[in-house]
Amino acid sequence: MISKKELIEAIEHYKNAPVTIDTCEKLAALYTVKDRLYGEDHIENGRDYHEKMSRYSGAQAPEYREEKAKIQVPDATSEFLRSVDGMDAKAFWKVMDELVETVKIINPRLYDGFMRKLND
Repeated sequence: MISKKELIEAIEHYKNAPVTIDTCEKLAALYTVKDRLYGEDHIENGRDYHEKMSRYSGAQAPEYREEKAKIQVPDATSEFLRSVDGMDAKAFWKVMDELVETVKIINPRLYDGFMRKLND
């Protein structure tokens, strides 16, 4: 197995080598191996990975915003569909899970029929 020291030495070698497709591929592979084997979590010397990488392009680090998945019901005809239209999907599934678990306890026959429909 390759040691962390050997990986770092190889990375430094290719970082200082002329930039070619071949050196970029090798450098990418070495960083991947280093991350998988030694779990750096994209943070080195207290600097955030995106901040560090932005120096290569000269641009500011991108702002990452987690987009919440929304439920979209274009033809919402029932009260239920109108209520969930535009709702956060994660919140919706949490409520649905609670409802289905309640139905399982209160009416097992209805629950079994519902699960059969899902699995067909």
